[in-house]
Amino acid sequence: METNQPTSNFGGRVSKKILTRKEAADFLSVSLTTLKAWTDQQLLIAYKLGGRVYYKEKEILKALKAF
Repeated sequence: METNQPTSNFGGRVSKKILTRKEAADFLSVSLTTLKAWTDQQLLIAYKLGGRVYYKEKEILKALKAF
């Protein structure tokens, strides 16, 4: 049976997880300062909600794939 859901090249799993700044930095093994710099350089897309910043794991994996 074929599905129309996208898969990534990262273990074939589909990620819909939303990460906080801290979780995203830990996921990438970088500091919060580096995460902010990458966001400012538009290497990563950040989403603001209620004064907080979030990242989509799917988009982080996509950005990593581009390197």
